[in-house]
Amino acid sequence: MNYPNTTAYNSTLASYWSLQEGTTAPSCIVVPTTSHDVSTAVSLMSAQDCPFAIKCQGHAPAQGFANIQSGVTLDLTSLTAVYLSHDLSSTSVGIGSNWSAVYEVLDPYNVTVAGARNGAVGVGGFLLGGGISFYAPREGWGCDNVLNFEVYMCRDKTKQKK
Repeated sequence: MNYPNTTAYNSTLASYWSLQEGTTAPSCIVVPTTSHDVSTAVSLMSAQDCPFAIKCQGHAPAQGFANIQSGVTLDLTSLTAVYLSHDLSSTSVGIGSNWSAVYEVLDPYNVTVAGARNGAVGVGGFLLGGGISFYAPREGWGCDNVLNFEVYMCRDKTKQKK
């Protein structure tokens, strides 16, 4: 967890594309390293009715899209693994990756994906927004090309119905 006036906190704020997002001051920034960490953080914040925002690469143009004032910002930029399947037919991409990192893995194999036209754009925001790529007329939007998403649920067993 990163708190105000620390190097890690300030680095996250400086990484936003828009000035408005970078000047928004969350109470703290959580940087999960696994999908289980994300699920745990979201479960805890939800149980405490804690307001939070999610940042992938922070390329959003307006305040409040990927940061929050006086809440918790969940910075997913550590979730950046990119894997190409053995048969070169699919790619597994971490939600915190940017498209430059994806293309860097795929280029040596002469394959690509319907990703962002700007490499600095994050995978998460691009896909949530639909995802218009250079290949959209032929392949559809980026979100049309997703085979699956990993969704991890961490349930509080004390709240489960019996």
